[in-house]
Amino acid sequence: MRQIRKALRFPVVATSLFIAAAACRAPASDTPPTAIVKGVDHFFATSSTPEPLYRFFRDTLGLPEVYPFRSYDGFASGVVSMGNVLFEVVVWDVPAGDTLRTEFKGIAFEPTERLPITLTRLRDHGFAYQKPDSVMYTTPDGTRALGYVNVPLDGPDGLPPAGASIFINDNLGSERAAERRRVGANELARRGGGALGVLGVRELVIGVEDTATALVQWRQLLETPAQEKHGVLTFPGGPALRFVEAPTGGILEMAIRVRSLEHAERVLVDHGMLRKDGGYVMIALPNAGGLRIRLMQ
Repeated sequence: MRQIRKALRFPVVATSLFIAAAACRAPASDTPPTAIVKGVDHFFATSSTPEPLYRFFRDTLGLPEVYPFRSYDGFASGVVSMGNVLFEVVVWDVPAGDTLRTEFKGIAFEPTERLPITLTRLRDHGFAYQKPDSVMYTTPDGTRALGYVNVPLDGPDGLPPAGASIFINDNLGSERAAERRRVGANELARRGGGALGVLGVRELVIGVEDTATALVQWRQLLETPAQEKHGVLTFPGGPALRFVEAPTGGILEMAIRVRSLEHAERVLVDHGMLRKDGGYVMIALPNAGGLRIRLMQ
């Protein structure tokens, strides 16, 4: 799981140093003052052949590139904008003989405040979070700088499902990161949503062993009970999270909102990638492994 969290792009040091610095410059939030997170900042899929998958989203679907696909220390990834959330395709080093599955693997939340306040609120809500993972990066002039801090919410006593990486990604209130998200969303709108007319990600479907038990833990992230309805959690920003019971836990599906389902179907037919599943319109991706992508209007 440590490799999973470090695979996320927003570059990361001593946690105590970050806490001291962040406490001095915590920005005001327009989110309710006791909320822990604003919503999903980005989510990611893994693949042992990530570049063709990344190019499908960037080139075939015409989604704006936020960070180009490139190699880093021990992993490689690229990020596109899906309007209301960022999506990353990533690969990292695995032991000899192992194969990295193609599947949705992680969800990163944007915190409402800087790390000291976030950790206090997690403790107040009884969250069993793991030690914050701080990461440094090298600037173009060769100096080392603090990039981001991840607070893992998964683990044996953390949020289910097991095997998925669930965490808070603190980008240090970076205006540059926020601007990249805005630029990506604006560019997607300018392109008319790309080939399929994408408006955004409506929801991520999460499979758990028991929805009632899982929701007891997950609803601690919510500000008000109104954010939960029929097993679906909504947030001020980003996609909703729908919880379903499944024999194998994990992030099972991404549901994309499009301007016209009829238009999207025609495009998928033209590319030989249309699949119907129980009346749903799905993208049949070659070599997509466990990536279930459903379209809705």
